[in-house]
Amino acid sequence: MLNSEQEQYEIGFRDRWQSFRSRNWFFVETVLPSLLEISQKVLNRPITLNGKTDEVVYLLGKAAMEDYFEIWVLCGNGYGVGGLKILRGLFEKVVTAGYIAKNSELTQDFLDYGVIQARKFYNVAKASGVSLPPEVQAISSDIDATYAELKDRFEGPKGAAPSWNTLDLISMAKKVGLGLDTVTLWAYSRANLSVHATPIDLFHRKRIIGEKKFEFIAEPQSADADMAIRAGIVVLIANLRIQNAYFELGVEPEIARLEKIAEAEVQRLNDKLQTDS
Repeated sequence: MLNSEQEQYEIGFRDRWQSFRSRNWFFVETVLPSLLEISQKVLNRPITLNGKTDEVVYLLGKAAMEDYFEIWVLCGNGYGVGGLKILRGLFEKVVTAGYIAKNSELTQDFLDYGVIQARKFYNVAKASGVSLPPEVQAISSDIDATYAELKDRFEGPKGAAPSWNTLDLISMAKKVGLGLDTVTLWAYSRANLSVHATPIDLFHRKRIIGEKKFEFIAEPQSADADMAIRAGIVVLIANLRIQNAYFELGVEPEIARLEKIAEAEVQRLNDKLQTDS
């Protein structure tokens, strides 16, 4: 039987949640509550933001936590591939927050590249014949004007640069450290295979059932779910450390205790990665 405290973390298919809990009972009963407790202190607090870097670092950290809740819902319901897709975005948010926290002079580059991204959105909307609300059209005009000022910084002969930074995400993760580089294979490379249309992802979901016959594997992706949850813990602990160091919150001892509690779960991740490599 499930008690009321356990049930509050459930939504969706009860049988899949029970399977998830039986595989990950220590995580559910010990790691997750500790994670939520420290996250409340770090991310759900009255905050005074002084400048753009403060806003970017905090908002990326807060959005990353929400990403993890989405992973939790998907993985608990057996949608491990979906969890990996969200993990990819979570990883990028935390790496970006950590890199900007260390290199605040690049904050404006990050924000300015948003104009390039927004202009792409508006151009697609126009090309698709979508009628934008008047207030959005007004913003579009401002973006066109700002884009004209910024394009030389972000565009070359082949068009817009793929990112606001000259470093790729893996290189940024190495610069940030905090264990992020240890989950790059799973949180970035493996996750990318499912985010995009790739043969590897397709054949991962294919099962041969006879000569020249196959079927799509629709069962819960338990292994992917468990790995997304564990890799996400490593990324979230890094997120907490980034927020703590940048905003000088003084909660490193509590983060260290969480890391110690999660150590066995993280080790299971490392063992799995070594087995797969």
